Amino acid sequence: MSKVPANENFYIVHLLNEWSWKLTTPLDTQPHTIDGNHIFEVIFEGNNTDTVCAKDGHVKLKFAISAMEQRNPRMPRLNFVPGLSTQFEFAIANLHTNFSRGRFGLQLLFVSNESVIPGEDFRLESLFSINDEVTPGIFEMVNIKLGERDNSTSTLQSQSNAPQSSWPAGFIQARPVCYTSERYREVKASRDAKLSKQRAVLNTSDQELLLPRTLPYLFYAQRIKPTDDPHEVVGMRLQNISFGTPGDGYYVHSNFIVWTISFGFGEPPIDTLSPLLIGLITLSAVVVLGSLLFGTMLILIFQRRYRFGEFQRLTETDTTSAVST
Repeated sequence: MSKVPANENFYIVHLLNEWSWKLTTPLDTQPHTIDGNHIFEVIFEGNNTDTVCAKDGHVKLKFAISAMEQRNPRMPRLNFVPGLSTQFEFAIANLHTNFSRGRFGLQLLFVSNESVIPGEDFRLESLFSINDEVTPGIFEMVNIKLGERDNSTSTLQSQSNAPQSSWPAGFIQARPVCYTSERYREVKASRDAKLSKQRAVLNTSDQELLLPRTLPYLFYAQRIKPTDDPHEVVGMRLQNISFGTPGDGYYVHSNFIVWTISFGFGEPPIDTLSPLLIGLITLSAVVVLGSLLFGTMLILIFQRRYRFGEFQRLTETDTTSAVST
């Protein structure tokens, strides 16, 4: 999406806060408790009267929480932080596009209790691992830390002047992958989910368009609006995510995309090597070292036999004659 020219003829913006939404998850009237490894999910489905939803098109938003540390059984199988993280699944199905080579993307607004001054962004880090056992074919994890900053020429000054917050830092975690099938989330149905560079909410018109009827707008109230002191305003950055891989046939090939992120408090979960992978690595190391040791022993043995073969044993018939002068 970041490579699309800034021309309204190249893209169409659909504001999801103008759609009609309904709760599709049956909820009990009694307070819900989460026990054991149960994952509590809430699903909303939205559509509107535009042509984009003409063919039973809809968008699903799924929120999931867990009271214990475990992985979501659905790909990309992100980790839950017990009671401190929520997994958000965004799915679009049967949406109509006016472009023969059209793709869909998503724009998110990240909000932090700590301020972000001009020139700063929330810290984005990409972690790579040799382990793709959890999410086959994907070796990268993307973390956005809302309590840390990137690209600032005045980071030290901003941190020293900013008031220290007692709130725990927030994080956003995702794998750079989406899937074109709800049922078969596998390598063949995987596509790229690319995060573009963050950008600031610069003008008041953007804020009036994006923020009303949102939880941050209700929660932070006056701290949402710009003031003379940049440290008094909550940190806000826009993040675009584009879905698709070159050569995948564009959105019309599958008419479905699902993408998942996790957000919460504290440090983002770290993927550790599984016992199976540790065992395979150990076995491979033992085999390699054993092969080197065995090969070295064979070389030494052959060299020793070759050196002994250069000498001949004297027999009884062998004599030496004295040299007379």
